[in-house]
Amino acid sequence: MEQRRNLMIKCISNTTPLLFSIFSLLLLSLSRSVEAAVYKNYTVGDSLGWYDNLQKPTVNYQKWVAGKDFSLGDFLSKYFT
Repeated sequence: MEQRRNLMIKCISNTTPLLFSIFSLLLLSLSRSVEAAVYKNYTVGDSLGWYDNLQKPTVNYQKWVAGKDFSLGDFLSKYFT
């Protein structure tokens, strides 16, 4: 009986670091997913503003969009100069 008890204690003490590691990774992954759910505000064209190509052909919206990572819930606002 004593051997069985010692074996159980040994097994529990060996699995504790593993369980702690798994729990830590779970908390870390949950905290990252909450951070990604926050919305962002974008001003279309940044300081150049929002224009028709005929009004201001120098504004390159394809280049502006290339550096963005839009998510559901983000806000796009227009800036007219």
